[in-house]
Amino acid sequence: MRRLLFAAFFGTAACRPEGASTTPDPFAAQPYDTAPPSPRAKVFLVAGGDDIANFAAEVLEQRTLWRRAGLREDEIACYFAKPTTQALREDAEQYAALALALRSCRAATPERLFTDLRAAARDAEGFVYLFVTSHGLASQLRPLETSQNPRTQRFVASLGPDERDALEPAAVGLDAGAGPRLGDSRAVVAALREGRSAEQTIVSPRTLAPVLEAFPPEVEKIVVLQACFSGGFIDHHARRRADPSPGADALLAVPNLTVLTATAAERPSFGCGSGAARTYFGGAFNVALERALAEHPPRALPWEDIHHRVSFAIEAMEAVAGQRASHPGFVSPRMARPRP
Repeated sequence: MRRLLFAAFFGTAACRPEGASTTPDPFAAQPYDTAPPSPRAKVFLVAGGDDIANFAAEVLEQRTLWRRAGLREDEIACYFAKPTTQALREDAEQYAALALALRSCRAATPERLFTDLRAAARDAEGFVYLFVTSHGLASQLRPLETSQNPRTQRFVASLGPDERDALEPAAVGLDAGAGPRLGDSRAVVAALREGRSAEQTIVSPRTLAPVLEAFPPEVEKIVVLQACFSGGFIDHHARRRADPSPGADALLAVPNLTVLTATAAERPSFGCGSGAARTYFGGAFNVALERALAEHPPRALPWEDIHHRVSFAIEAMEAVAGQRASHPGFVSPRMARPRP
């Protein structure tokens, strides 16, 4: 199989959202695909951030890999967030190359993704694979708890237990639609108080766990998270620490689960800025996945080997760029899971 060329997925910006500006929007007249995925869907590819083209590029690239490996069109579902006008201006050429292929993708929102995964669980066989590439936060609550702003302190004091449980864990952003954006804790709480569930509002280990538990225990569940602080989903840390990652215990209790994360719980990832073709992790992961799919059937991929290959590549890139190590994480059913 021809190796994909990742011409320039180096970048120096950590995964932090940017602001918006003005530019013509070629996506304005292009609706999201609103049809539910096929009951046979087993590969779910999600580009959650709306501020750079890298996320969508990684998802479309990976869709090609799974197709080449023999999966049918109806076995793959993709999701993305339409770009902001600033993203279109800064990544105009890259978005222009992706726009046509993105027409078949659905809106990257927690509610849409989780609804589709639950539907897939009813007829699932073999494996389900979820790849999410986006921005991430270590917690949407902890920064508020340390604030000296009186208004913020009053807001934190007003939170009920369920609201704290929703905001406390690590989270990744799925920014399509009008729902609360990652890090907008007040909007998240407002949505919860209006009757929306955490599962409809946030992607965190606490909301992802019950969705994956809906699949039969014998179905292999593979989750790959390209986002800053994504190690918080599996309690993976760069060093041993006393405080466990909130919610990780719920996700790790899901039977037959394999998870790869871009980082440790307390570390950012890199390449999440305009001008770079791929994120560090997303680019390295797709290279390793292409190689693995050339040598193994989709049902029997060597995920631990893929993790080691990706980690080696990222360590080299971070060393060259002078970045602090992100420490990608890995857990699988064959591993004992004491805290690191």
